[in-house]
Amino acid sequence: MYAIEFAPSALRQFEKLDREAQARIAAALERCRVRPHEFAVRLVGSPYYRIRAGDYRAIIDIKDRLLIVFVLKVGHMGNIIRK
Repeated sequence: MYAIEFAPSALRQFEKLDREAQARIAAALERCRVRPHEFAVRLVGSPYYRIRAGDYRAIIDIKDRLLIVFVLKVGHMGNIIRK
């Protein structure tokens, strides 16, 4: 199983969200612990992936050698993809 690690900025973004959004994102990340490539979609022109959790997205980096899913950004889909 993969470990989930947050970048400090992603953790701050996650903590600012309401409890329902946090629960959705946490559930989506938990699904990725076993087979992250099955649930994540690669971003066009980027080495990173996105995970969808309702109206929220998490931008992640999958480090297969280390078995780590590294969360880079978390937020509402309108704000997260454009930045």
